[in-house]
Amino acid sequence: MKIQSLKNKLGEISFRQKIASRQTGEKLKYKNELDFRQRLEELKKRIKKSDFDFKNLQKRGFDLSFYLEIGSENCQRAMLLEEKFKTKGFATDISLESLKGAKDFLKPLGFKKLPQRIVCDASNLPFTDSSIPFIFCYQTLHHFPNPKPVLEEIYRILAPNGSFFFSEEPVKQTLNLPLWRRPTVLRPWEKLLKCVGILLFISRIGKTEVEHGILEETFPLTTWQKALDVFDYAEVKIEPYPRGPQSTIKKNGKEWLKPKFPTNVFIFLLGGGISAICQKKGVLTKLKQNLISSFLCCPKCKQKLESKDRIYCKKCNIHYPEITNIPILLKPQDLKKLYPNLKNV
Repeated sequence: MKIQSLKNKLGEISFRQKIASRQTGEKLKYKNELDFRQRLEELKKRIKKSDFDFKNLQKRGFDLSFYLEIGSENCQRAMLLEEKFKTKGFATDISLESLKGAKDFLKPLGFKKLPQRIVCDASNLPFTDSSIPFIFCYQTLHHFPNPKPVLEEIYRILAPNGSFFFSEEPVKQTLNLPLWRRPTVLRPWEKLLKCVGILLFISRIGKTEVEHGILEETFPLTTWQKALDVFDYAEVKIEPYPRGPQSTIKKNGKEWLKPKFPTNVFIFLLGGGISAICQKKGVLTKLKQNLISSFLCCPKCKQKLESKDRIYCKKCNIHYPEITNIPILLKPQDLKKLYPNLKNV
């Protein structure tokens, strides 16, 4: 099964590094991507949506007391969890620049504390088996050629009776002729096509990202079902885009991810989004307090890391680099290729 290639990972790192300067008020890089003000407003919208989601999960009895976010970018959701929901955890991303940029949005978003940030690969998470009780991600899984390998890795580190939540992922639109990819900020002629109602049927999103080698995938429901079969329990919501009848489906049997007929019709015409809450069976054990020594493992050998002055793997004899309090926990061969200016000593 395909996994994210080195080119895709380099694309993520390169793109995030370039747009960071635009989003912090420096030299313009891409006129059709968000500037700092626009990005700030977008982050506020995402926080509002996540606040609603987290409250709903708490009401349903899901434990959010220790979290891991995958694909955190500027860490706005992790900030929300730590300050409003009084939780602890890790905000992770493969882009060091995105995680570093969190500090620029901290005060403008009304937060006071940065979460524990870690650079890592979602396909090779540097966390011990069955250790994290709550894992979540938004707008992340479609950057991989198939979500299943990532979900298998999430299942590995998910604690018994733990929960994994994801949202804002695309379901493939069948009625689409992808003549070109459009940027985040539409060009005038694309705005016109949107107004007359045909833009959605003749283009796809992600112009700048794809030009950098980033994957912008949309998966059919059959692919999503195979990926979600990794979990012991799953409850999935399918929502047509931009609107339409929704369906909520619980995992049951072999061919279980089948929305209601009206939802299927709208998905065929318009595409849509998928979100889910998934669980791993078992009994949750009490968490230890020392975050670093209790949860982190070497991305190369999967042995627990030591963290006195520096993060160190005794078995591999590797000191992992740390930049502005952000550990870079990538396999040594990936570290050299993705961050050639950094060294593990």
